[in-house]
Order: sequence, then C-alpha cells, then structure tokens
Amino acid sequence: MTVTFRPPAVRAAPGLPATISLGRTEGTSRVVLIRGELDLSTRPKLSQVLSGLISTNTGDVIIDLGGTTFVDVAAVRTLATFRDLLARTGRTMAFRSPSTAVRKVITWSGLDDLIQDNPLCPEEV
Repeated sequence: MTVTFRPPAVRAAPGLPATISLGRTEGTSRVVLIRGELDLSTRPKLSQVLSGLISTNTGDVIIDLGGTTFVDVAAVRTLATFRDLLARTGRTMAFRSPSTAVRKVITWSGLDDLIQDNPLCPEEV
C-alpha cells in the first residue's frame, strides 16, 4: 500500500482582494472596514492601517468584517498582534459582523471573545 500526500486544493477562482479603509468614528472607537479576501497579499496594507491607528489614535478599534469573504492565518496573526499592541496602551479591539466562514477562522484562532454580539452601531441600539 502506498500513501500519497495531496496538498489542499487551491481555489480555482480567487475572490476580490481586500480593501481596507478607515470608517467613521463611533463614540471613542475607530472603525476599520475590511471588504473582500484578507490574506498574505493584503497583510502589508492591513499592517499599515492598523499601525497608523496605534500611533495616531487614542480610542478603541472596531474591525468591521461584514464584507470580508476570506481570512487566512497571516491576517489572523496580524490582527492578534494588533490586539496585543492595543492592550499595552489600555485599548481594545472588537470584530463586527463576520460571516460564518470568517467567524470559524476567528474562533479556531482563539480570538472569538473579540466578536461583538450586537453588530448594531451604538446609536442604533
């Protein structure tokens, strides 16, 4: 009997690359909007936006994942590092509106405590 290793299938048609932008401020929190696929190729942009928030803002951060279709391990590591850096300054990070697939990755990575139960903006509650 021979055993053959088969690498995981690669998606035939990749989705849209992520767009990462700063959204509005909600109270003392700044919203980061992420749309599309968040992976190794978008990690530099994610790091740039998040680093800017650490150095220039003083409030907490909400990562809006409502339009995010895919998250890989590189992105999760970047988000976990960002969470740790924010915590050193007494600030927090939360995830808003992840899809089922993105929620699974967040849960597997141990960051599920950061998912907001109520995705509504404070003024809508």
